[in-house]
Amino acid sequence: TLLSILSRVYPFFNGADDIDQLWEIAVLRGRRPMQAAARELGRSFKPTNGPHDAMGSCSYVPDDARPLADVTRLSLDVIPSGIVREALLDLTDACLDVNARTRITARMASARVAEIV
Repeated sequence: TLLSILSRVYPFFNGADDIDQLWEIAVLRGRRPMQAAARELGRSFKPTNGPHDAMGSCSYVPDDARPLADVTRLSLDVIPSGIVREALLDLTDACLDVNARTRITARMASARVAEIV
């Protein structure tokens, strides 16, 4: 939801099923972080081909994460630069950590929101 608010896109992850949505997260977060998280959990992530859109093209998974500032650029233009903007981006980034062991908890996220506002 935070990413939808910051990007003004709802729903931000709009896959037809769980696999499509996981693929959209992979495109945003990058191949290397996805593979590292999978390895830590004894799994593998091999982005050989992803979901195809209506035109038949396959989404490309970049090696590294896309900067959230780029993804949310249009919406963040209305938020003054500085502490609040950086805090929102940091919180969003922490919530989107693909590694469940290092991802921020709901309690920690709530505490960070309280600090921001």
